[in-house]
Order: sequence, then structure tokens, then C-alpha cells
Amino acid sequence: MTAITKSFTAIADSAVDPDSPIDTALVTALRDNTTHLREWLGASYYAGAVQDHKHDGTDSALVANRGAPIASGSVSGVASFNLTSLVTSAYKFYEIELYNLSVATNNANVAARVSVDNGANWKSGAADYKMGGNYGKVSGTAGVWNGYSATYISLTAQTTNNSSYTWNARLLFIDPYNSNSFRLFRTESYGYDNVSGDYIDLEAAGHFWNNSSPGAINAMQILGVGTNFSCDYIVRAWN
Repeated sequence: MTAITKSFTAIADSAVDPDSPIDTALVTALRDNTTHLREWLGASYYAGAVQDHKHDGTDSALVANRGAPIASGSVSGVASFNLTSLVTSAYKFYEIELYNLSVATNNANVAARVSVDNGANWKSGAADYKMGGNYGKVSGTAGVWNGYSATYISLTAQTTNNSSYTWNARLLFIDPYNSNSFRLFRTESYGYDNVSGDYIDLEAAGHFWNNSSPGAINAMQILGVGTNFSCDYIVRAWN
């Protein structure tokens, strides 16, 4: 925030009693205090104010904003895309939302992986991701994913006509940068078949490799498993 031009001066009771003179110090304090308050109000509230408050803990009290965007974009016909240099200790929750998500190939899937070396290597061991959840489908198919280990986090369902689906998927990471915590994730995905009108909803939760591998998670990858894909995306973070 731009610096306030006038400081605020506390006016003592002794300066305003009936026997005290109206002197330069008193009048200056009254004028400067009014200017100080006016400039502090916020530019959107008062035209003479210096600048709006950011509420970032520096120019004014911190206001936690759930889901402040830190990255966004679009990809088309890609095998994968990487989100590096985003995850730090600044935030405890990170959420990736994919929308208008479609794949090029049937019997395929879109998934996520993470890295502890900012994308030099992506975790893809047989037990790096442990998850379970449930799914449902308008046509009647439903079920439960019992706890299982995987080489990636599934974000869509693999179906025989997957290329006709449009998906929205949300992936939440809980405290991924803290290598001493039991790091968790949660997914929610919804797919609509543009041909049949059917839809699928998926919900899952899980955790990473029992913390047997050290290192803070600091990058994320979205990849097609057996397919290229297209989507818009936004990444949010908060405490």
C-alpha cells in the first residue's frame, strides 16, 4: 500500500481543556489526523484515499481468502502439462480444477502425479498413491473403490466411449509441502456423455506414499493415460 502522507498524533486531554490555547501544534494535529484517516479508508471507498487495502498482513490485517487463484490456462491435444514452482510453504491447501476436459481416445483416463524435485521426476511407483472412493452412473452402474495403490491419481473414469464425455474434475492437496505430515488428497469428478446424455460422478480420497520417501511436494502434473486431452484449468491456494 502506498505510504500514508500524514502521521496520526494522539491529542492529550491537557491540549483541549478550556484553559489551553488553540496553538499551531493542536491545529496541525487535527488537520493531519483527518488526512491520515482519509488516506487510510481505501480508494474504492473514498476518492482522496491513497490506495485500497490488500489485507495481506502487511498494509492491513490478513484476511484468509479460500481459493485465491495462483495460476490458470488452457491446453489442447496434449499428453501432459506440468505445474511447477507453485507449491510452497506459503499455503496449506492447493486445489486444481479442470473444466471442459475431454480426451481423444476411448478406454483412456486423465490423472495426476506429483514431484518432490520440481518436476525433474514424477512419482510413479506402484504404491506412490493410495486411494479409495465411490462412483455412480445414471445408467445404473455404481460401486466403491476399495483402498488400492496406484501409479497416479485418477481424475476421470475409463469408459468405452470416453471421448464423447466432457469432464469437470477437482483435485485438492492438503499440506503437500510439509514433508513431516501425513499428506492427503481428495478428488471430485463429473463427466457428461454428449451423445447418450449419461453422466458419471466420482469421489475419492487418499494419501501419498506413507512418507517413506522424504521431500516436500512442490510440483504437480496432469497427464493422459493412453490418450491426449484438452482442458481449461485453474489452480487455487489458501490457508
